[in-house]
Amino acid sequence: MKILFCGCIYGAGNIGDDAILEGLVTEFKNLDNNIQIGAISLAPKHTQQVLGLENVWKNDFKSEKEAVRWATHIILGGATLITENPNIGYPLRHCCRIIDLAIVNKKPISMIGVGASNIRTHKAQKLFQNYYDKYLDIITVRSEFDKHQAITKGKLNSDLLRIGADGAFSLKTNATWQPENIIGISLVSEGNDHIGYPKEIVKAINSFQSDFPQFAYEGVCSETRKNTQFDYPLIKKTLDSINGKWKIQDDYKSPQDFIKYLSKFNFVFTMRMHILVFCSIVGIPCVTMVREQKMENMLNSLGIDEYLTMNSSEEEILEKFKLAINKPKQFLADASKLSRLQALAKNNAILWFKNNETNSFKTSEVAWSKKCLAKYNSSLIKNITKSYLGQIKLFVRNIVNR
Repeated sequence: MKILFCGCIYGAGNIGDDAILEGLVTEFKNLDNNIQIGAISLAPKHTQQVLGLENVWKNDFKSEKEAVRWATHIILGGATLITENPNIGYPLRHCCRIIDLAIVNKKPISMIGVGASNIRTHKAQKLFQNYYDKYLDIITVRSEFDKHQAITKGKLNSDLLRIGADGAFSLKTNATWQPENIIGISLVSEGNDHIGYPKEIVKAINSFQSDFPQFAYEGVCSETRKNTQFDYPLIKKTLDSINGKWKIQDDYKSPQDFIKYLSKFNFVFTMRMHILVFCSIVGIPCVTMVREQKMENMLNSLGIDEYLTMNSSEEEILEKFKLAINKPKQFLADASKLSRLQALAKNNAILWFKNNETNSFKTSEVAWSKKCLAKYNSSLIKNITKSYLGQIKLFVRNIVNR
């Protein structure tokens, strides 16, 4: 058996995405150590080195075709893939193109440990129904909320859906919380037109520094790309404005090394869901600012009631920081709920193997006309043309906006 994981941008520099892949690989190998596992990655050598996978292909049209031909089974793994955010092209149409490749090559394809959100249009619903419903053999979602969204918003068949958990909960670590009087700061840019949360954060940190001068601060980049829409620029701009000592950790770390790195913080202030997951696994207090529905769902699943919103004021942020120092247990996951999520993460692989025992899959019998259409949809000519047209459209839109 040769299982190919794709559907998320592995190897791009997002430690959370790589943690999902590592967790999924761990559970699949635990159930059958004889299987071969491959992946599609933006940086194949990097993914091979970090996760110890031998079979890794580049994230381009030609390599994806080679990868699908190599595999006996394909899995669209991890992340929020039942969505049209940031746009209908990615990840939705991207996933549909991988499904087309599976149809052309008669390979079974499933979706494991995914989320569902931001489904707004009838066009997206039709793609879910015409691709996900018709050709995926099983979908495991991260929570009951995601299942509800997939059914009510995405109009997916409930019989296709099972409950699993985020693959990162399967990570194994021996790290322990050993605070060193350092506060971790993890921020995400939400655009210049958003409410001024960075200013409120700066004011809160400076007020906190006045009361707790013994603490230093460290910027935490779990998304290590330096583009303006990612972590580093906003973290640096924010820490430039605070009174305390600070530095930024922006080098890529493997998921295992990153978890150990987090264990030195007295608490971590974050806007990223996977940092919340990592902190929960180790038992590190995590003050979360909710920027997406999936983060609120994760907090509820972990049994953490204390958190901030994007509209939180300086006073509210400062209150949570002080509470994290004085009553850190308020920001720790409930042990029983954490254990349940770890069990559900294992269930992703268990459900997949159980479904695979039927020896029947939806892409095995497809009409000739659909195979021809799938071959065209996954062709290099069409996708390069679409890519260039998309870039031209974006260029024109930027000019108009200026």
